[in-house]
Amino acid sequence: MNSNLAVERISLRLLPLEFLQSIVELLPNRDYKGARLACRSVCNAVSLRLDGVLMSTNQRNIEIAKAVANDGTHRKRAVEIVWDNSLPAIT
Repeated sequence: MNSNLAVERISLRLLPLEFLQSIVELLPNRDYKGARLACRSVCNAVSLRLDGVLMSTNQRNIEIAKAVANDGTHRKRAVEIVWDNSLPAIT
């Protein structure tokens, strides 16, 4: 590497919010989630990608669905409800 070549580092925090959001929106779901987990700036800049809500007779799924329904931001982003007809496991 040429020692005369200066390497300039740019922080994501220096990008305009609209640029950061546009870049992250292009990521596949797995990378989108990873970016939100790895960088606080990204997490604060973009909302949770929530397309659907899983519903079943499982108590935890019901609690999560209620939480989504009661949250103004997540409620507007959920466009699909997926119903799981399988019977709950007997424990």
